[in-house]
Amino acid sequence: MNTGHDILTLAFEDFGFESLYELYRNTYKCTPCGPSVGALVRSIDKEDRWYYCDDLRTLPHFMEMAAKGIEVLSLQVGSIVEGLDVECDSVVVELEDTDPDTFSKNYWAAVDAVNEEASQLWDETHGCPDCFGHGDEELHPIDPECESCGGFGVVI
Repeated sequence: MNTGHDILTLAFEDFGFESLYELYRNTYKCTPCGPSVGALVRSIDKEDRWYYCDDLRTLPHFMEMAAKGIEVLSLQVGSIVEGLDVECDSVVVELEDTDPDTFSKNYWAAVDAVNEEASQLWDETHGCPDCFGHGDEELHPIDPECESCGGFGVVI
């Protein structure tokens, strides 16, 4: 049976990620919504704990985790939409009973789902004052054909 470490290492070695922190930073940098990434980790004393975003930096690289008997049980992807303080639905990706290819596909599908929801919430609420002729309303949809903002809405 593959451990969480084995699955993560195999799933992400093609991308050159050596740690959960590198996975998080690259996901954050390369995804428009800037998702958060969390990991449920079982330590050598069998205590389960969630680590999120910058806290992932405190965890060792995959190889060291394996050597120490530290196991990753699942990952969680979420996001907060800037300017709204609204959280997207988080998606948990389980590592148990999966193979590296399936896990990798499930992880990137989770990232895509969170990004899609964040983008939809952004588009529904960040129109400039000229979008759809709503004028003074504070939150309104982006008009993709708006001549004032070019379909990008307001910048926060």
